Amino acid sequence: MQSMTRNVSFSLAVLLFLMMTVSFTGCLDSAKKETNSPITGGDSDSDVELPTTDGDLDGDLENEAPPDGDMDAESDGDEEIVSEEEMEKEVVELPQGTEIVPGIGEGDVHLSASVTIRSDSEFESADAVAFQLFEGASETGMDGSVYLSLDKKAFHFWPARLLHPNETYRCRFTLRDTSYETDFSTVAEAGSMPLAGNFNVAMGGEGEYASFHVKGDTVLDPFDLAESILNIADTQHPLLALLDFDGEPDGEGMGHLAYADSMDFGEDDVYEVNHTSTAILIPQVAYHGKYFHYSGSFTLTRGEWGSGQSLQVSIDNLFIAGYVKDDGSLWFNGGLYVSDCSTLAEFYPEEDYIGIALALVCDPVNDDFFAYGTADGETNAMADVVFAIDTEKTNAGQVVVTLNPGLDAKYARVDHKTFNVSILDASDGEVFNSEDHADSVAASEFTKVGDEQHYTFNDITVTLPSALATGTYKIKLWLSLYAWEGSFTIE
Repeated sequence: MQSMTRNVSFSLAVLLFLMMTVSFTGCLDSAKKETNSPITGGDSDSDVELPTTDGDLDGDLENEAPPDGDMDAESDGDEEIVSEEEMEKEVVELPQGTEIVPGIGEGDVHLSASVTIRSDSEFESADAVAFQLFEGASETGMDGSVYLSLDKKAFHFWPARLLHPNETYRCRFTLRDTSYETDFSTVAEAGSMPLAGNFNVAMGGEGEYASFHVKGDTVLDPFDLAESILNIADTQHPLLALLDFDGEPDGEGMGHLAYADSMDFGEDDVYEVNHTSTAILIPQVAYHGKYFHYSGSFTLTRGEWGSGQSLQVSIDNLFIAGYVKDDGSLWFNGGLYVSDCSTLAEFYPEEDYIGIALALVCDPVNDDFFAYGTADGETNAMADVVFAIDTEKTNAGQVVVTLNPGLDAKYARVDHKTFNVSILDASDGEVFNSEDHADSVAASEFTKVGDEQHYTFNDITVTLPSALATGTYKIKLWLSLYAWEGSFTIE
């Protein structure tokens, strides 16, 4: 996938910046970014000796400190054995009313975690915290982004990548002109991704496609609207899926995350993708075992029916990271930051409920926008669709892909807001991309189901702007929560 531009509908955006905008902690105060300060890895000042902390923090921190116990010292020959007391770390408590998550000495921290420091008093600025996260014995700080909450009492660090398993991480930071260093350790293994990635899997057997019915857990910012946002979210039924990761289930790789609106077309408490509505495809998502992570800029695009026009908004930083649980359900956290709130205000009509919410939480002229929360994903059934090239209808001017069984749409229309298509020649050179020719991809045949607004479609037609030369081609198709790759020959 060459671009990160995708289409977004109103209900879709509810997930993106009100539910998928989250941070690691599920019980923090409201937060909004004060300054966007990306951290790039750099050598720390190794001449500065920092006190370390050991033990419990004041307050209701759920993370347990490591238990007290013997610390064995290694002896070399006739070296004097160092006593337990001499080896014990200097104990320096954080300021009263301050705590850090992950907690001091905490173990089994998941690989998609971020770091939060919260305090009863305000931080001067994000930069003043001078936060660095070190992996193992390295003195080069990890890349990431830092943010302050609206009340300036919470500091957040979002790593630019997943953490590594069975590793110790050190948090080095400054509070009230005093430097501190804490540590935590991650889970021993990354585990194994229990999903096939919704890529060409239906031909291997039933039940291999998987989606998650996303339910908001906590909206932490905008905190004052948390209850209203969750109430709105409860009326929506967004679906999330992991697509086409290229690594082994227990290894590392890259893939996509996909989002789509849904409806209970069959009134059986199973939510099917509504392909009339918009889908979002997030590229370059990193996987390690059962964990996934994305952090970077993103562009949302929405069109207006019949207008031939589209609006775009640039997301400065979209952070989403999570993991698939052993029971097959999903948990994820992440965050979203937009430096110019006016772009969001222009993106959504004032009469739309999202537009109304934006008017309440940001100054559309000179304010930024920061939001976060947590969400769970319950497993949700998906049709095991078989994709195939219609060889009779495919020619140098068009490519037709059939779907069996057909997929659902609220209205008899499905267009570029749901599809992404790429066609490659024998040398893997791209000869067509639907992002450059949005009106060239559409579903052409619809079947009415019952008396309600419910249709199904069984094919996708790609009308090519110029005729293909003789040869063999590869087609890559992303259709909402599905991903498929096939080949065809032009003679």
